[in-house]
Amino acid sequence: SPNMRTAHERALSGETPPPTTPSRLAMRAALERALTVVFLMALPLAVGGIILAPTLITFLFGSNFLPATGAFSILLLTLLIDFPVVILSNALFAYNRPRALTAYAAIGGGANIVLDLLLIPALGITGSAWATLIAQIASNIYLWSVLKKESDFSVVHHLKRGFAATLCMGVITYGLSALHVHVIGT
Repeated sequence: SPNMRTAHERALSGETPPPTTPSRLAMRAALERALTVVFLMALPLAVGGIILAPTLITFLFGSNFLPATGAFSILLLTLLIDFPVVILSNALFAYNRPRALTAYAAIGGGANIVLDLLLIPALGITGSAWATLIAQIASNIYLWSVLKKESDFSVVHHLKRGFAATLCMGVITYGLSALHVHVIGT
């Protein structure tokens, strides 16, 4: 009988369990936990990196590279997009949706090429950074929407303390930097 099939047989046939089965609920909980952890890592890195961008650029490459600070700051925002992609892409494989990753890559790659052609002539490296960020946002909107159809997960409500901690870290880091207290060796 079809009801007596083992989980292994259902997985091999490509059948996915209904949205309320324990395995779906466990996957949702795992997705929420994993995405919360990666956002809790990415948020302070992006905010702290943006605040300290001129200091980081000078420390790592010298003051001749300070003009790259704008592009570097924009690219730091991609941490908020790149960190969760690993979790999302693995979840799509678990839901047997690898074709969605092909579409995700096509959206991101295509948008990046078009935006680079449009923005680099006018904005140079900063235009390329904007193109990368916008392309990643576009492709990730697609990726999140596909996964939301498989699992109605939510992350934002898990990040309230993370947002507050990042805000505190950002204010303190900005204040120390404005007072020229060395938060990074020079």
